[in-house]
Amino acid sequence: MIKDMVIAFLVCIIIGAMLNGGLFGASAPPTPAPTPTTEQSTTDPGNTEASSTAAPETSDANFDQDVLQSQLPVLVDFSAPWCAPCREMGPIVDQLAHDYEGKVKVYKVDTDQNPLLKEKYQIQAWPTFMLFKDGKQQGQYTGAMPKDSLASVIDNQFQTR
Repeated sequence: MIKDMVIAFLVCIIIGAMLNGGLFGASAPPTPAPTPTTEQSTTDPGNTEASSTAAPETSDANFDQDVLQSQLPVLVDFSAPWCAPCREMGPIVDQLAHDYEGKVKVYKVDTDQNPLLKEKYQIQAWPTFMLFKDGKQQGQYTGAMPKDSLASVIDNQFQTR
């Protein structure tokens, strides 16, 4: 198990390094996404900025109520703050929470802060996305992916479009 965790960690480091400018060259730290101004509407369909509706976090204590007892289908993003691909996916997950508001709930889980959920769902690679409906896990996907790909997974699983 430790070997698998070390391998997953190294994969995250390598992918993160590649996303942030390469493995061997010096790279600048990632720049934060610009905050929408009053001129930018978060409801504008052409606006690709993360919306002001961020995906809420759930925890070991609240997971049953937030996810398993939800009347709506749920996407859960299991991530860790040290994982570069997880940080890349954060704004995408926030945008999906906005896009699917009222149709699908979207939650984030920090696996470092919620070890019971990490163990229960055997999270060994980050980010891991799980889909739940009626209290049952419906699907699992691992790794960073474009917004359109993750949206397609949600649409296909939950017939939202």
